[in-house]
Amino acid sequence: VAGATLIEAHKNRLWLAGRSADPSRIYWCDLSDPTTWEADTNSPNAGNEYVFKDDGQVINGIRSNGDVMFVSKIASGNTEGSIYGYFGDDPFSSVIRKISHFGAVSQRAMLPFDGVMIVADTRGIHSLSAKGVALLSRDIQDLYESIPNKHTIVASRYKNQIWFAYDSTGNSI
Repeated sequence: VAGATLIEAHKNRLWLAGRSADPSRIYWCDLSDPTTWEADTNSPNAGNEYVFKDDGQVINGIRSNGDVMFVSKIASGNTEGSIYGYFGDDPFSSVIRKISHFGAVSQRAMLPFDGVMIVADTRGIHSLSAKGVALLSRDIQDLYESIPNKHTIVASRYKNQIWFAYDSTGNSI
C-alpha cells in the first residue's frame, strides 16, 4: 500500500494506515500473507475500510494490545482527537467503537502494557482498558503540561516500568 506510514501486526495480519491520499482509511493484509493487500477470489481476507471518515480527523497511530486494535485519530492543529478500537477476531466481523475523546500525540506515544493501552495525548497520559479510561499523569500533571512539544513524546517499557521521553527543546525526535 503505497504511502502508508503506520504499520502494526495484529491477529496474524499486518495493518497499515497513514496515507496522506486517504488519511482515514486502514488496510489489512490477507491472513498470514503480508504480500496480499487487495481482496480477490484467491485472497478474500485482505481489505480496507474507513475509520469514521467524516469526523474531520486523520489516523496518526495504530497499535495492537493482542485483543484490540487501537486506532488513534487527531484533528488538524493536533489538539483534539479520538481513539477507536477494533473488537473481534478479524476485520470483517469486528465492531469499531469509540473509546476516548482524545487521540494519541503519535503512534510512538501508544504502548501496549499488560493488557491495557497506555497513551500520551496533549492533556496527559492515560490507560485504556475494558474497565475504562484512567488518567495516569495526575501526580505529575504540572510537569506534563510544561513539555514544550508533546508530539515528541515516545513511550517505552523497561521490565515492569513505563518510560516516556521527549525532546526538551521542543524539536521533533
